[in-house]
Amino acid sequence: MNYQLGLTLLLALMLSACMSNKESKNELDGMKNESQYVNNLQSDNQDLNLQIRNIESAYQDLEHRLETEIANKQVTVDYIKDASVALTLSQAVLFRSGSDGLSQHGKVVLKKVSNVLKTLPRGENIRIVGHSDNVPIGGPLRHKYSDNWDLSAKRAAVVARYFIWSHRIPQDRFRIEGRAHTNPVATNKTSQGRQKNRRIEIFIEH
Repeated sequence: MNYQLGLTLLLALMLSACMSNKESKNELDGMKNESQYVNNLQSDNQDLNLQIRNIESAYQDLEHRLETEIANKQVTVDYIKDASVALTLSQAVLFRSGSDGLSQHGKVVLKKVSNVLKTLPRGENIRIVGHSDNVPIGGPLRHKYSDNWDLSAKRAAVVARYFIWSHRIPQDRFRIEGRAHTNPVATNKTSQGRQKNRRIEIFIEH
């Protein structure tokens, strides 16, 4: 009887020890997971802060390089609250009248922009959006493009190709969009308003 009682007590102690070890291991694993989570969170915050600093630096650099064009109201540079940069360029600055080809002045301006884009880390992406007014295509362009959707997308692609081919910025960093007349920034009822609506926007994003 005493032997059986002793054996029972021994088994109970062994079981208790096993459960205690298992609980300790689970507790240790939990602490490790929590520590890993904290480390990952800190790393993510560091990456985000670095991205924000890169965007802010690009914004300041663009303002400096395009000072003349900004003063002449040919270009605007905006820092957006979600940590991206929006660069807006008048169509008249970039393209020859009635053409989808870049003007010499347009190439000079885009070269200044490319010098900033080339300094960005790989994580920062470039989105180029073409816009038009609501007037149907006229002149020589009407034989090449069916409507302003085609033309606005083509002009965005021309700007992207200039950066890619002339300044060797990797093509996988670019996205292009053609918005035609769907996102005006001014009235299309006046020539001044239509001129403002004919534009290219370049967004630096992460």
